[in-house]
Amino acid sequence: MRSIIHRLKPLILFLYFLVGLSVQGRTQAPVPGANTASQGDTTLAHRITQKLADSLQLSVGQRGQIHKANLWVDSSKVAVIRQFHGTDSLNIGMDRIERLRDSLYQIILTDRQFVQYGMHKLTLVLNN
Repeated sequence: MRSIIHRLKPLILFLYFLVGLSVQGRTQAPVPGANTASQGDTTLAHRITQKLADSLQLSVGQRGQIHKANLWVDSSKVAVIRQFHGTDSLNIGMDRIERLRDSLYQIILTDRQFVQYGMHKLTLVLNN
């Protein structure tokens, strides 16, 4: 039973991610000055996606999924900053979102790509 749950965990996380995108898109208003898809190719989500695509040789499908994951991470961080600004909970919330980013990437990337991402995460994602 445990191995079945372990095998289904990535699928469950991915489905949670997709539902989150769907719900989030309908419930959140755009944040002035925040990174959104409508701001063009200079968004943080786009820059991170481009770095990953170049470094990890992502397929077209992977690139689209990574971009959606990055948009979700970006808007989730904005929501956490709004909710916990100036409190100790802010760092906890941001760390949680980064762990979720890693979980989403693990579902999307091949094992080799994910290992490479893990080795270079600081330069690929966090230094933007």
